Amino acid sequence: MLTTLRAALSLALLAGFYVYALVVAAASVSLALLLGGLLGYNKLAIFLVIAGVLTAVAVVRATWRVARAKYVPYGLLITEDRAPELWATVRELAAAVGTRPPDEIRLVPEVNAAVSEDNRLLGLRGGRRYLYLGLPLLQAFTVAQLRAVLAHELGHYSHQHVRLAEPVYRGRLLIAHTMAQLSRDRTWLTRWVMRLYAYFYFLVSMAVSRAQEIEADRASVRLAGRSSAIQALRELPGLSAAWNFYLESYVVLGKDTNLAPAGVLSHFTSLLEGRSKELAEIRASAPSARRSWWDSHPSDAERIAMMAREPDPSVAADERPARIFLPDLDAAAAELEEVTFPFEGRQRVSFEQYVAASLAASYQKQADRVYRSLARITEPTFPTLGTVLDLLAAGRADELGATLVPAGSAPEVIREATREAVWTTIVAGLCAAGAARWQLSWSGPAVLVDSTGKEIDHQQLVERALGGQATEVAAELTATGVDLAATAEKATIDFSDAQPLAALLNVVVNGKRQDLLILDKGLMTLPPAPYLL
Repeated sequence: MLTTLRAALSLALLAGFYVYALVVAAASVSLALLLGGLLGYNKLAIFLVIAGVLTAVAVVRATWRVARAKYVPYGLLITEDRAPELWATVRELAAAVGTRPPDEIRLVPEVNAAVSEDNRLLGLRGGRRYLYLGLPLLQAFTVAQLRAVLAHELGHYSHQHVRLAEPVYRGRLLIAHTMAQLSRDRTWLTRWVMRLYAYFYFLVSMAVSRAQEIEADRASVRLAGRSSAIQALRELPGLSAAWNFYLESYVVLGKDTNLAPAGVLSHFTSLLEGRSKELAEIRASAPSARRSWWDSHPSDAERIAMMAREPDPSVAADERPARIFLPDLDAAAAELEEVTFPFEGRQRVSFEQYVAASLAASYQKQADRVYRSLARITEPTFPTLGTVLDLLAAGRADELGATLVPAGSAPEVIREATREAVWTTIVAGLCAAGAARWQLSWSGPAVLVDSTGKEIDHQQLVERALGGQATEVAAELTATGVDLAATAEKATIDFSDAQPLAALLNVVVNGKRQDLLILDKGLMTLPPAPYLL
């Protein structure tokens, strides 16, 4: 009963949000004009009138944009002839929870499943319905676990429990979109005034949402079985962590190169197999019990405890891999990655080639920075890998490290900078000479190997170079084909895509008056421009 009352209040607040928006707009103009009249339309009054009009315009424009916004679905459309069993299962589950099935099923590159609508009448009426299904779920889940997730998502639109929850759910999304529009207008007063109402709506509606999540979880248990529903919920945190790690550590590794890996989405299964132990540890850990008043979901611990108390229906767990729902899953993954990732003409290579080239480029970029910094103490000669080893042999390791850190840095900071400089320049030299390459590993970090595939102990080379054997290390590197005369691949920084942060005008640089431009990549001096005094 309490949840129904909260839902009714949320629905009234949803309608009131837009009435409130119009009142704020009208009040802003009226108050500004009134103050303008009282103050005699001096500069302060004119400023207040302009602020009031801008506030009104911002509110009306944001509301109008959201009301007229056309819903644009994303992802890869999966037709019924391509996945007949998936469509049949979705229709079966929709009928079981008492809602209409989606009009479209779309595959998305996310660890998520969701049902969304092209809302009408400011969220009070639903339109075309879309089911978004994350590719990683099809790659990692069983049929029973995916049924549990689908039953849960369709349960958000169920009329069997809280009848007003469906428009409340739409309304929460709609108000969030309106506030996002307001944030683009950069009028802090408008955002502050409207945010007060939005916070109140969310505070009330989140209680409805949490109750709805519990009801959706009950639908999940009822239709997929208690064990499968709990397993699916416990799998999601680890799967999400694995997906984010995969994107950050593998997919975008070579973002600064002109390369891109082939099979971006299909290779996620390689990571799941390689990191199975870590995933098992996450799966075995205690579910999170953290929750705040603003959370739309109860904590995982609360949800799992509720599921464990539910009667266990006589539903046989289907342990087949969920990928059977989409027979041509790898082909669909290839199509999805083409519409998802901005390859922009990059050369597509195997993951093995991509990782090797990306790490080699990364170490060369770091080595370039070392060489450019070292030039401060080796001018007019530009430093090389041989220069680095010569400085170590001459006992000038601290001088090397000092060029890479701010003046006055602690000795341990300088020593660490020296170690990293030696490491990166040696590795970059080995890769540039073809004497070493980075070998892909799905179960751990990439490994540096020689031409025969044997792992190179580059840390041992660094320790020896720092420990007084720099001359011997130089000879060994030369014997493997490394060019000790190798220097920076880019002697100067490419500022073509640098972003300006600030500028200092008419400053003295090296005894000359210059303009100093501060960029996100460094500093640039320019001839002083003529100024009007």
